Formats: sequence, C-alpha cells, structure tokens
Amino acid sequence: MCDHGGVLAECLGVARRAHEGQVRKASGNPYIDHPVDVARILFSEAYVDDVDVLRAALLHDTLEDTTLQKDEIAKCFGERVLRLVEEVTDDRTLSRGARKRAQIAHILTVSDDAKRIKMADKLSNMRDLIHCIPPGWSLQRVLGTFAWCRAVVHPSTVGRASPQLAVALERVYADRFLYESRLHNVIHRDDREVASLVEQYLRGFEDDAE
Repeated sequence: MCDHGGVLAECLGVARRAHEGQVRKASGNPYIDHPVDVARILFSEAYVDDVDVLRAALLHDTLEDTTLQKDEIAKCFGERVLRLVEEVTDDRTLSRGARKRAQIAHILTVSDDAKRIKMADKLSNMRDLIHCIPPGWSLQRVLGTFAWCRAVVHPSTVGRASPQLAVALERVYADRFLYESRLHNVIHRDDREVASLVEQYLRGFEDDAE
C-alpha cells in the first residue's frame, strides 16, 4: 500500500490506538495486525485503491470491539468511511450466536464496498486459522468456523463484488476445510450437510453474550 501510505497513516494510528492491548486469540499477536492485513488484501489482491474503503478496512472492528465512537470516525475520516464501518459492524445487543447468524443475512443488504471489506476480513481470518488454531478448539469448531465464514461470503451471494477475493476464499476453503474433513474422515458431501455443520456451529454460541 505504498502509494497510499501517507494518507492512511493517520487512520492506521487511530486504529492502532483503539486496539491497543488487544491480541489475536490464536497467535497472541497484536490485534492491529488483522485490520492491517484486511486493508492489504483489499489493495494487493482485490486491487482496491479507494482510500475510503482502505480506511474503513483499517477501522472495521473499532465500533464493535473498542471504545472509538462514531462521531470520532466521521470527524476524522468522513461520513462515507463511517457508513462503511457501520455496514460491517455486528449488533452488540445480540448474543454472539445471533450476531454470527445475522452476518449471513446482513451481507445481502450492504454495499459492494462493504462486501469487499467483509470478504477480505473472512479471508484474513481463515488464513490465520490455517496457520494457528486457538488453544482448546476441537476439529468440529475449526471446520464449523470455515463453513460459517464461507456461508457469510459465499461466492453465489457476494462473488460479483470481487471475483478475485471470491476465488481466493474458495481456494482457502477447499485447501483446509476439505482437507481436514477427508483427513479425519468427516466428510460433508453436499451443501445440506455443510449447512447442517454451520447450524451446529451457530447453536454452540446461542447463549454466549460475548
């Protein structure tokens, strides 16, 4: 993102301060690494050079997971960036399971720019999960996470927003989800069986407020 480094520096600083002290569950790396990776994916893999979209990518988890306020985002970076961040932000009044379930339906209602951010977000998360599984996660939870991520950004619903990211997501899904399923003889043969896996995964969060 060298071409946009200067105009994104202030936004990166805001995001870094907002996420200060937060770490990724699996790796323990600073949380800011994730939004930076989402912005990098958009720029280098989806060829997004819209500065507002890249800023929104850097800030995409701030409303949900930090104390950064909407008026601060709007004041510093404009209403469009705020709207994009809002589009990819979960409703924190819902339980964790309900929020995850809502993402599958909500993606259909958002702008193409927000779809691209969400696609890059899921791609980053899935790649991280390939490299480092959080302690205590069962195979079923890993496979459920992959299946749920794909359900949120399924190529049939969001693929046209970014064909490049759709291909990358399908590659990661196939490489890990199908490999793990076959390795452990947990074969999900058709879309109905995968949908059942997603449903089981979501039910595991229904009573989790966090």
